[in-house]
Amino acid sequence: FIATAMNAAGISPDSNGFTDSAAARILSGYADAGSIPVGMRTTLAFALEKGYFAGKTGADGRLYLRPDEDISRAAAVLLSNIIGYARNTAVNAFADADTIPTWSVPALSSLKALGLLCSPNNTAAPAGRMTRGETAVWLEKTMRLMGR
Repeated sequence: FIATAMNAAGISPDSNGFTDSAAARILSGYADAGSIPVGMRTTLAFALEKGYFAGKTGADGRLYLRPDEDISRAAAVLLSNIIGYARNTAVNAFADADTIPTWSVPALSSLKALGLLCSPNNTAAPAGRMTRGETAVWLEKTMRLMGR
């Protein structure tokens, strides 16, 4: 998802002079870095360096990227970070506001305000998993927003 979202926003580690050695240095701090496909390592490391996401701490206290994990709607923070628009804090924009993790409120609210977030019944459904269709719509709308 991250690589596709960065591509939709026109962001490339190659065009920013990001190197494979920098990627290896950044990824060395993640316990599951070896499970990242070789072709995605530089892109994910670049996204980490830019602060688009940070990975997750496992029960063992180590950092993980979890590349095969499904993306929740709350993780829309990734898309919002990539396009640089996580400013809106209107949590009451959703009927299920009490279920939204605090860290994702600006992203979800901003994406809704931009028209990028489809919210059935005015809910954010933050724990819901993104479908391929939702992901495609988000990325297509992002590309239009970014003038691509």
